[in-house]
Formats: sequence, C-alpha cells, structure tokens
Amino acid sequence: MDLQLSNGVLVGEQAELASLMNAVIAIHPLRHAHPDWTYTCIEHLVLHRGTWYTPAPLPVGRERGDERHCFANATRHSRAHELIYVEGYALGPHGLVFEHAWCAHPDGTVEDPTWPDGAGLAYLGIPFTAGYIVRFERLRGVTTRLLFDPHLDDWQLLRTGMPTPSDDAPVPDDDHARFTTGHHRV
Repeated sequence: MDLQLSNGVLVGEQAELASLMNAVIAIHPLRHAHPDWTYTCIEHLVLHRGTWYTPAPLPVGRERGDERHCFANATRHSRAHELIYVEGYALGPHGLVFEHAWCAHPDGTVEDPTWPDGAGLAYLGIPFTAGYIVRFERLRGVTTRLLFDPHLDDWQLLRTGMPTPSDDAPVPDDDHARFTTGHHRV
C-alpha cells in the first residue's frame, strides 16, 4: 500500500504502525486468503477503510476500565459518554501493535478508557455506530469484538467490505468526513 497522503507522507508512529500492518498483509496470500473476498485480512480492511485518530489523555474525572478488557471498556465508555466506538490497531510502547478498541470524539481525538495516558502512540481503526453494536449484542448475547471475530458475522466485513449505510451499520464512508477533521484517513 502506498503511504503517500494528499498532504504528505505518513511519518513517525503512524508510518511505523502502517508498515507493520503491511508486513502482516504481505503474508496473508501465503495463508490461503480467499480470492473472491474484498479484503484478505482484517489488517487489509483497516488499512484501506480505517481512519487515523489523534492520541490524547483521558479527560479528568473519567475512569479507566480493567487492563486487557479494551473492547468491553470502550463499549461501556462510548455509551456512558456518548462517544464513537472504534476498533482497530494501536501502536503501543516499544513498537508493539495491538488489536484494540477505544472511543473517539467527532474531531478524531482518542479517549482510551483502558491504556494509561501516553501508552497509545498511533491509532488506526474503524468507527462503529451504537446500532451496529446493539445488532451484534442481540445476535450474540454479549458485547463482542466486531472486527476481530469476523466469523460471527459470516465474514461479512472481509467478504464484501463495510455493510450498506443504515442505522445499524458501521459509520459509512460519507460520514467519515465528520470524524476525520484534524487527522488522516489511510
């Protein structure tokens, strides 16, 4: 994937995260990716459809959830504070990439209810509407990882990409513009 953006080149932590994800994508054809699917793996989907988010400290008075429970923490936090729920990849300290969930403000600022301030160096993910989360909960009975358990939706996200716009779909591309002010889409 070409990392060239309309206003320049990815640098620093964003370039590092994108490079590591591209390395994973490169090995997926060797792992027998389905030739008819739109995306070979979740990394491919997130690099092509994801949005960059801006790291920021958790606002004073907001509580963090338990470590290693980012998906449940972000779901709860997004509801409690009316924020956007996002799943994707985050670059942590020491260059490690993690499957992660966080919340975001409409301007793209991260509110991470799991990691300590400064632990997330770069965030790239896909925002999901509250309706999409509720749909999964109705089908599964619990809050689950939307991107990282693709078999729960019959591989829909990899087979055909994002669902058509509706109240229970992830935020469609047309709506990404209102969430990308001040940060970059891939």
